[in-house]
Amino acid sequence: MFQEIRLALRTLVNSRNLGFTLASVLMLGLGIAATTAIASILYAVLLAPLSIRDSNSVYSLAESKPTAGLELFSVSALNYLSWTERARSFSGLTAVTEASVNLGVDGRTERLDGASVSPNFWEVLGLPLLAGRSFTTAEDRLTGDAVILGEKLWRQRFNADLGVLGQRVLIDGSPKSVVGIAPQNASVVRRADIWLPAALRDQPWGRGDRRITVLGRLGVGVSRAAADAEMRTLAGALAVEFPDDNRDWSVSLIPVRDWIVGAPLQTRVWTLFAAVLLLLLVACINVANLQIARASTRVREIGVRQALGGTRARLMRQIVIECLALAGLGGVLGISLAAVAIRIGAGQLEQSLPGLGQLTLDWPAALVAIALSALTALACGLVPAHLAARSQVASALQSSTRATTEVTRTPFRQGLVVLQFALATVLVVASALLVQQFQAVQASTLGFAPERVLTARITLPDDDNGTHWQANMQSYERLLGELRSLPGVERVGLGSEVPLGQFNTTSMQIAAGANNVTEARNDGRVAAWRVVTADFLEALSVPVLRGRSFAASGEPGRSMLLSAGLAAALWPVGEDPVGRSVTLSNGQTYQVVGVVGDVRQRDRAGALTPTMYMSPNWSMLSTMTLALRTRGDPAALIDTVREAAARVLPDRPLFALDSMENIAAQNVAEPRAQTAVISMFGAVSLLLAAIGIAGVTAFLVARRTSELAVRMALGATSGAVVRHVIGRGGMLCLGGIAIGALLVAIFSRVAGSVLHAPEVNIAPTVLSVACVLCAVGLFACWIPAHRAARISPSLALRGD
Repeated sequence: MFQEIRLALRTLVNSRNLGFTLASVLMLGLGIAATTAIASILYAVLLAPLSIRDSNSVYSLAESKPTAGLELFSVSALNYLSWTERARSFSGLTAVTEASVNLGVDGRTERLDGASVSPNFWEVLGLPLLAGRSFTTAEDRLTGDAVILGEKLWRQRFNADLGVLGQRVLIDGSPKSVVGIAPQNASVVRRADIWLPAALRDQPWGRGDRRITVLGRLGVGVSRAAADAEMRTLAGALAVEFPDDNRDWSVSLIPVRDWIVGAPLQTRVWTLFAAVLLLLLVACINVANLQIARASTRVREIGVRQALGGTRARLMRQIVIECLALAGLGGVLGISLAAVAIRIGAGQLEQSLPGLGQLTLDWPAALVAIALSALTALACGLVPAHLAARSQVASALQSSTRATTEVTRTPFRQGLVVLQFALATVLVVASALLVQQFQAVQASTLGFAPERVLTARITLPDDDNGTHWQANMQSYERLLGELRSLPGVERVGLGSEVPLGQFNTTSMQIAAGANNVTEARNDGRVAAWRVVTADFLEALSVPVLRGRSFAASGEPGRSMLLSAGLAAALWPVGEDPVGRSVTLSNGQTYQVVGVVGDVRQRDRAGALTPTMYMSPNWSMLSTMTLALRTRGDPAALIDTVREAAARVLPDRPLFALDSMENIAAQNVAEPRAQTAVISMFGAVSLLLAAIGIAGVTAFLVARRTSELAVRMALGATSGAVVRHVIGRGGMLCLGGIAIGALLVAIFSRVAGSVLHAPEVNIAPTVLSVACVLCAVGLFACWIPAHRAARISPSLALRGD
């Protein structure tokens, strides 16, 4: 056996077989690498067990208002408190929201991402702390004295010293006591390095302010349907009790994994997995074609071995070893490439989806891919051995033509090429459609100008109870003055959040009064809200369409700016909203002083967001965002801006400094990556299909050398021979493209009905892809056709 393994390797690296070996190993390696990498991502994202105990009974509870187009929205903190008092289907409900704080240790201040949670968070999710205790019901983020460190922070900053428990650290300038250490896999929110008790009772914006996430564990024996029915009933009761904030709002239950991953990402992962399986199939088909082509050269070899005493079993075993060695080499290359790809992508995936299992090499997927490749190589390699072993030794030695014909029957190889082109059509059309979709998203109107804008965030003491408002305003004014004096800065503004980031919503309605002509449509609207200065909108180039913006020196009264879409929804066309008043869910009334352009606040693929803007003179968040429009590259001013802020507020460092262009690009990072990967798969599939059609055509030309020579001897021109050869290959291309187009039509119709998506006119894309594939296929046929046209009739006939 050892000798046969050595012989197999020597045969594969022989100069005559080296091209075949390299091509087969490369194609198998690429197919196995892509399949293993994508399958590993699929397992980590959708299949790996969560760190949450009995995660199948844990759900995320989301509010929704279909009449306003709001699906699976954040939850009102006051509604959550009502749920905890009345809901009976859950053994526990817990609230969580993302947070970021300044941590001060040993005279050094560091910005950290964290989470604010209710005290029962660890109990509901079944995640025991590594050490210490959880929060108590008496502890509150504003007045409490407790903080829990994340495992990563505890190990890096405190050297995994349990003595840190009970010590005091500065959180946003206030001393807090470390009471526990949280496991790193508890991060159901992104990158939680520090945990704080949530402040839920004090809600200055009222019940209509929806900004928290609620997770719940079903009680023993309670089904999802029963819990869902109870929560919908409870939502209806709250809508009757609080109609201004809860009218038309309902509640939905989402499995915790679906909440962590999200439907768009699940669709992208499954799409990538389907595409990579097609690519592996195309690679295996090409290897099969190469094996069958090589078979024509082995019939005489096998006959010689039989004449020298080789038994059929020995010959078959040798072929099996060669095929397994080929698949093994492809597997080694594929797993090596997959390991590199996974190492590169692991950090980003675990950072963006921390609640999931770690991304590692999925060995079952790798073994399945290698096994499929080995079976392909084995099946196609044993065909010539079996047929040659059945033939008589004398006939095999005299002429291998008949045996070769049996081994390499043209219809079978032609069918493989047709299948290759069909699969290539599906992949290339899919990639083309994704590219078009991505280009449409990229070309969508943002409503603001991201060029030459630098953003930065800063956190000052919480002002939910109004004690720090005056001091915070003075700090911001000093900071803005310092930044305006920097060279290269054109304008600086302050806002609660930049576009394409997070946003909060509240309900609003037209205020009763003489200044509002339209009161019959006073049915209330849900809108995003921002706290901004006039310079903030100007720095982002959001235009004022009607009325005025906020006063530069501070707005004297409760004034509001509305986006054009929100103003149109509240007042009919032709009615001027400037000077009218609106009432928010907290009962406060604001006068509309201007209408500004619509902006995409959440994502580039979504709709323009109805938004209201308020002056910081009347409301302020603890964390605010700076927007600086610069004269040149904003990245060049990052260090300068950071140093200037440190001069004014040394204990409140800026964080999340980034250009608005980069934020806009990151907003479409996932669809961009999916488009790039599937486009790469489509290109590789097209290349493999071209190689397949060229190989089949070259093989047919080699077999028909004598026939073509006779044709030319009887007067056929070189052009006629070229057209004849290309015509045969072109029919294979057209057949594969037609089957592929049919598959695309079927898949698109089925996907549209399953996903309830509108039908898309894919005919122009399919036609364009068909033209490209035809051109590639015909060019691949032209190469052997050109060689056939150069055949010398006398040499060919003499050789035959």
